[in-house]
Amino acid sequence: MADLRIKYRPEVLDQVWGNDVVKKIWSGFVRSSSYPKSIILYGSYGVAKSSMARIFAKDITSGNSYLGNGLFPKLYEVDAAHYDPIYTWQYIHVMDMYAHEPIVIFIDEAQRLAEKAQDAFLKIIEDSPHLHFIFAASNLEKIDGGIQSRSTKLNLKNPSAPVLLAELSKIAQKENINIADGALE
Repeated sequence: MADLRIKYRPEVLDQVWGNDVVKKIWSGFVRSSSYPKSIILYGSYGVAKSSMARIFAKDITSGNSYLGNGLFPKLYEVDAAHYDPIYTWQYIHVMDMYAHEPIVIFIDEAQRLAEKAQDAFLKIIEDSPHLHFIFAASNLEKIDGGIQSRSTKLNLKNPSAPVLLAELSKIAQKENINIADGALE
């Protein structure tokens, strides 16, 4: 059987379960074509922070392929748990110098970045005309106050029980999985 988490991972905003407030806020950015330079997506594990970051990146880069069509990818993902600060900073600075269209830098598990690594983002967030940053964190308190003050913070929450039940029921039907009455609860 296919991994259903991957198969049903949201690719557009309408596929995200719950988080209607965040989706409404983001839709406002899309309508105005005006996007924050820095975003912090925070919430517990499994609330679609990474999926939302990829959806946001697609919107920011005008629906272009994540791979881009030039020198740089449109979405550059960094896993802070495996962060190589020297390589990453060299690459980000090269992107900053040569990019002529929006690029999104996605820092997953941002709460794991060392304090000095977080400090290094402050100036480039302010000064780069083409780079947008999305930080995903399960613990907002571990994100530098300077980054927080320069960012739009969006709190992602677990979907409500009725939303979960409805979506899981739809997936079970699509996958021809028979689930006994009451088992989804």
